[in-house]
Amino acid sequence: MKEGRSGGSRAAPSHVRYPVVVFDYDGVLADSLGPHLDFLREVACDLGIEPRVPVPDADAFKRRWVDTQNPDALPLEDFMHAAGFMEEAEPLFERYVDEFGDRPVPLFEGALDLLEGLREEGVRLGIVTANHTAVVRTQLGPHFDLLEPGWFYGADSGPGQGKAWAIEEILVAAGIAPTDMLFVGDQWSDAIAARDAGVDFLAVSYGWGLDAGHVAHRVVHAASEIRGVVVG
Repeated sequence: MKEGRSGGSRAAPSHVRYPVVVFDYDGVLADSLGPHLDFLREVACDLGIEPRVPVPDADAFKRRWVDTQNPDALPLEDFMHAAGFMEEAEPLFERYVDEFGDRPVPLFEGALDLLEGLREEGVRLGIVTANHTAVVRTQLGPHFDLLEPGWFYGADSGPGQGKAWAIEEILVAAGIAPTDMLFVGDQWSDAIAARDAGVDFLAVSYGWGLDAGHVAHRVVHAASEIRGVVVG
């Protein structure tokens, strides 16, 4: 859920192209696809659930995800379907919510340095994700406090409102024009959310479901490359 609310606009240094940057979390900051798929295999086996097709490895999942993403589906539901589960997904949902947050999930190389460096440049940071507050707070640890107060929106923030709504909430809190915000994501739904909120979008090719051959947006191939887009 969101925590508190930041007040008013604040000038960024003149060399900063985007004074506010909002990140998706999984596939942008957190290298979580492998752990997600491992968890599904383990829990499905434990529950005796057979997927429609074998749960893929990360590379195979990305190829399947690029071709099958449904921007109108709930993110976790869409993920379960791409992993091979349909009507069997409900008990997996329940176990995921209860247990996945306790799993160790690595961050991408350079992700924490990116957040720290942007803050040092005067950039204000937020996260809009389909993940849950407790999970992200645990995984980021003290780096969670690099976010502006109230600028974290997860699956437990305004259920059903969607990412575009959350981005717009941050825009209002920041007191800036949409052209002063960058949203960084790794899925078609992220690009659509940025479009609907009127903000610029940056795609990452190293995440769950976008690559340079499938997007008509600027693309970076490592977390360390994001800074160069933000600070020009």
